[in-house]
Amino acid sequence: MDVGQRFAALHQLVAPLGAELAVLPPDARRAIGVAVGLAEGPAPDQLALTNALIAVLSEAADQDAVLVMVDDLQWLDRASATLFGILARRLGGSRIGLLGVVRTGEGSMFEEAGLAEITVGPLDDEDAKTLLTEAFPELRPGTARQVIAEAQGNPLALIELPAHADPTADEPPLGRTPVGRRLQLTFARRIDGLPAVTRGHLLLAALDATGELFPAIPADELEPAERARLIRVHPVTRGIRFRHPLTRASVVELSTVEERRAAHRRLAELQPAGSERRAWPPCRPWRPTRSAHRPPIRCAATP
Repeated sequence: MDVGQRFAALHQLVAPLGAELAVLPPDARRAIGVAVGLAEGPAPDQLALTNALIAVLSEAADQDAVLVMVDDLQWLDRASATLFGILARRLGGSRIGLLGVVRTGEGSMFEEAGLAEITVGPLDDEDAKTLLTEAFPELRPGTARQVIAEAQGNPLALIELPAHADPTADEPPLGRTPVGRRLQLTFARRIDGLPAVTRGHLLLAALDATGELFPAIPADELEPAERARLIRVHPVTRGIRFRHPLTRASVVELSTVEERRAAHRRLAELQPAGSERRAWPPCRPWRPTRSAHRPPIRCAATP
């Protein structure tokens, strides 16, 4: 991997600063150019590159104060993360600030940088309702209540989930919560990083929804999901609870049809003989057939 590829985030930061780069001393300009793949030469040492980055940001700050904002610090390339960590500790008293965001439960190279931290919690129900009403004023009360309950204060979920709902429906349909691509990406990295056997257990738990069928699962097969802060496991009953309902929905959405079929067969095998749940069909909105008075059927999660 060449130097420019390693500093992907640095490249995004300095790309709009062409005018400021042009007035830097040659050595500083060359250090950044080599780091981001715009010039050839030996890789610059960390001190030279840090000084060059401060110089280009200082040029921009001559016009107005500069705030460097870095989202998803946990996904930053290692070289850029190290550089930004050093940069942040050298900005005191300047007109340059750095604000980084890391997802709860995720690690980043900034953890040991000694920087001030602010924990941003979920929205409360009132604020969630305000955001949802402003973004989707046509949403019916029943659907809005379900979205607020499923989102649990996650602003992205509050914006994404209604895109898959019928805004004219008085009540939400039966079935699993549809999860859009952006929400899938939020959980996919943690889910995809789990061992296959752990993902299999999570799919069983997601489709079962009771979380109480798995006391015999070895603890070490669930620990990766616990460490990833996807589930809680009861210390006595070994029952599984997802930390966020959208995690459960994402586990199902990220599985294949064959994986879901196999999981449903396994769930049926775990039911005691004669249990009505062995014959539960997948969840789908009930529609009248030949009998207009036929009641809605009970159902399990959609395969």
